[in-house]
Amino acid sequence: SKYLGFELPLIIHPSVLLSPVGKGKMSKRKNGDLVFARSYLDKGYPAQAILNFLMFLGWSHQDEKVNILSLDEFCKAFNLERLQPQPSKVDFDKIDWYGGQYIRAMSIDELYDNVYSWIGRIQHVELKAQAEIWLERVENHAHFKNILSLLQDRLRKYADIFEFGEFFYSRPLITDDFDWSKTKHENDECLGALTGLQKVLHDAVTNDEDPVWSQENWEKTIREYAEICGWKAGDMFMLLRLAIVGSPFSPNMLEVMNVLGVDESLNRLEV
Repeated sequence: SKYLGFELPLIIHPSVLLSPVGKGKMSKRKNGDLVFARSYLDKGYPAQAILNFLMFLGWSHQDEKVNILSLDEFCKAFNLERLQPQPSKVDFDKIDWYGGQYIRAMSIDELYDNVYSWIGRIQHVELKAQAEIWLERVENHAHFKNILSLLQDRLRKYADIFEFGEFFYSRPLITDDFDWSKTKHENDECLGALTGLQKVLHDAVTNDEDPVWSQENWEKTIREYAEICGWKAGDMFMLLRLAIVGSPFSPNMLEVMNVLGVDESLNRLEV
């Protein structure tokens, strides 16, 4: 262009993206597949979350409180003056935040449809195989929607269902060295309490034809049983959670147990 007498074009680009690990720029050598949008799609981040993540790399909105934009809103708000001249370090926690925001805003029907659509588009071989195996366990559409409704607040990407929802299909392995310490009671106390807990919960079932626990009966039963055992109610609820989920963290336990079903829930209390 210079020698042909043309005016040189003005070239503008965003700031350099720095690796969050170590020093230097983002690169495949340092960061692997994380430099490719495909890896985020395969993990199940909503496309809008990925777009928002990319929008704010090296650019900021004039209203600092704004951090979620549609593509159309971004195009209208974009201006060169808001590009950041200094290199910016990529914060991968932010894409988790965006993913959570978009997933929580979905209806259960939308989430259900998006999960199935995502599984059909996965290109990563191992992840696709994991997703298809997981789906084979799903009893029916309504059951899967119930599971998604309990997991929705914890999801940051669709692939999180494999981790957070595993307990719906796999019982905790209760061995002699199982860690009951979160109950603040010794192992032999916990094992003894489980037998009685199973019985009182069995007796608290509200309907023989379609057995479920109501919030009132379920909570009242556990609190009364905790008092009989000389335990704090919170420790007894923790015992129940550990026995059924295998973790001190879970969605609402009553809802979890009613999705699992009364028979399965009671079976998990056997020692």
